[in-house]
Amino acid sequence: MRIHEIIREKRLEQKMTQEQLAEKLGVSAPAVNKWEKAASYPDITILPTLARLLGVDLNTLLSFKEELTKEEVDQFIGELYQIIPEKGFQAVYEMGMEKLAEYPTCDYLWYMTALTLQGAVMMFVPEEYESYNEKFEKIYEKLTDSKDVEIAEISKQMLFSKYMSNKDYEAAETLLNSIPKKHVNVNQLRANLYKEQGKLEEAGELYEGKLLTAAQDIEMAMMGLMDIAVEEGRIEDAEYILKKAQALVDIAEQWEYGKYSNEWDLAYLTKDIPRCMKTFEGMMREVEKMWELPKSPLYRYSKRKSEDSSFWEQMKKSLVQWVREDAEAGFLRESPEFMDMLKKYE
Repeated sequence: MRIHEIIREKRLEQKMTQEQLAEKLGVSAPAVNKWEKAASYPDITILPTLARLLGVDLNTLLSFKEELTKEEVDQFIGELYQIIPEKGFQAVYEMGMEKLAEYPTCDYLWYMTALTLQGAVMMFVPEEYESYNEKFEKIYEKLTDSKDVEIAEISKQMLFSKYMSNKDYEAAETLLNSIPKKHVNVNQLRANLYKEQGKLEEAGELYEGKLLTAAQDIEMAMMGLMDIAVEEGRIEDAEYILKKAQALVDIAEQWEYGKYSNEWDLAYLTKDIPRCMKTFEGMMREVEKMWELPKSPLYRYSKRKSEDSSFWEQMKKSLVQWVREDAEAGFLRESPEFMDMLKKYE
């Protein structure tokens, strides 16, 4: 974001018209209009006053701290996640917010920080999720105007999920209509290009990434169909779809946890307590194995990142806490057998 964009964005945030800003600065409204169109620039002598009126410092106004590189952002995000167990979520949240204040125009930093902190609050302090959720929502709202098309679209998807969970279907549909339909898969074309250029490792990594995301997309679609089958009372069809989804986990060599979590969904929807017990224990066993991407011909080129053991421990705690606190899990809490089983993981 350049100075003309910053002037316009911050002026609107301060709820000032061009005329009002011009009057406070002692210049004409057409001059402000030209600044915002990058047709001219403010005189250097009025920059301190302009920054103060816009509620920013000179560094921000002049974009001296406009961007971090992707590598710098990724390093910062990794550091954030590593220190959560030691310093606690609130301290890490404050570190994230300080970094955002330092780099207010670095959309990739804002996106990755929001995504990381949102996942962390669900993992480490799920009981406080709602109190933080509105803050994350505001970040995603800001990013819907990002010039990075991918960040803008993913931010809209995050807001869509929020509206759906709030049953605000009108807002969800309005947002959905603003997301352009994708007709071109750039990564697929790029992988084809790399392959023809002899850049086989780069092509392989892209193909493997597409395999992972495609398998996850298909699995999510199957789970949606399974939910519909249960809603319509077609339990036999739901079981059929579940088996296909579980087979997909094997075909794509994904985490075995998915087999149990998908079956858990069906058991949960049908309130089958013995099956809930079996699948919950299966999920816990898989979490304890601390999964990472398999060393397989399907994933020869993908970069592997091992999670710290504290991540998996926290995941187990979160699953237990969800059962104990979720409003719709009351039927499980009423089962002495299930609650006795749950104590093994506390």
